[in-house]
Amino acid sequence: MKNYILPVDEKGINHSLASFLGRMLTEGIVGMIMAPADAGSGKSVIMSMIKPEGLKWINPFAPVTMANSARLVSDLTAREAPGEKIGVFMRSCETRALIELAKHNQANLDNIVIIGMDCMGTLEPADYSQLRESGEFKAGDWMAASTAGEYKGKNIRRACSVCGHVEAEHSAIHLGWVGIDHSKNVLVSVSEEYSDWVSSFLEAAGQPVVEGRMKLLEEIVSRRDENKIKLYEEMAERAGSLEGLLKELSGCIRCYNCRQVCPLCFCRECVFSSDMFRHEPDYFQERAGRRGIMAMPADKLLFHLTRINHMALGCVGCGQCESACPGKIPLGIIFKMAGEKLQGIFDYLPGRSLEEETPLSTYREVELEPR
Repeated sequence: MKNYILPVDEKGINHSLASFLGRMLTEGIVGMIMAPADAGSGKSVIMSMIKPEGLKWINPFAPVTMANSARLVSDLTAREAPGEKIGVFMRSCETRALIELAKHNQANLDNIVIIGMDCMGTLEPADYSQLRESGEFKAGDWMAASTAGEYKGKNIRRACSVCGHVEAEHSAIHLGWVGIDHSKNVLVSVSEEYSDWVSSFLEAAGQPVVEGRMKLLEEIVSRRDENKIKLYEEMAERAGSLEGLLKELSGCIRCYNCRQVCPLCFCRECVFSSDMFRHEPDYFQERAGRRGIMAMPADKLLFHLTRINHMALGCVGCGQCESACPGKIPLGIIFKMAGEKLQGIFDYLPGRSLEEETPLSTYREVELEPR
């Protein structure tokens, strides 16, 4: 990757970024751009834009994500590659999820230009909307305060607080703002394919800028690793037994929100939506009769264990499952804990490489040793 400096003008970082992206459209680098944008009333949505005029609404550095955009790229490309290049803004958890989807033939990366960006975490959508509606949210203030892990009394999502990925992997173009004066510049890192184009209108970044930024990123990841250890220890104490896990999952209403928002849950028909789990009345009476009491809805533990069994090896820790849960069950941490343990056994890191085969798609006579 080669590094360049994008100056921020007096109208702010989003205006300067819109100008940069506008050149991508008008000069034919991409035919469409998919990016987070303001939808009014404090809401943020993903919009696809083919004309530079639409870029005035973009707000990609806003600390909120309504969905893992890997699912949206899958929707665009699952049947076939787009006819022209599409630039897609993505955070690290989204690029890694996209790589996993591509391995399962659920996404086609041909003609997809990943525009990665630094992510210091996101707020829960309701918290972000509240700050926007009250007028308390200021993009520059957030970016300056983001290393603290909270803003205006609102903590970043739990999944983000333990994430060790600030930069978005697999980016063709990456926009960095952490560790530099983002009121004046954005660090634009590009692959060899786009370096000639970018160098025609942006100046190269000096090595001190890059080195200072990398040092700060290492410190941030180190702090998050410490926080992850703490949260894992707390969760292991609470849910390390069957009884404890049942308590953590007791608020589940089997709404399937976690399944719907998971970027790696792509089955056309889920077993839990099939006739297998449409029980006759006698089934419930029999189960309740064994102990004289039965929690409803039924099969909550089985549902989550099935999800873990299916998804843990590919879990990228985006935390969308937890954000979507109306019962506020700490699903993000539960899944990430289980996922990292399984991934460690197989020496597999989801999203690390497109060429790295998933453990479930390979066979070895001895693959669980050493444990």
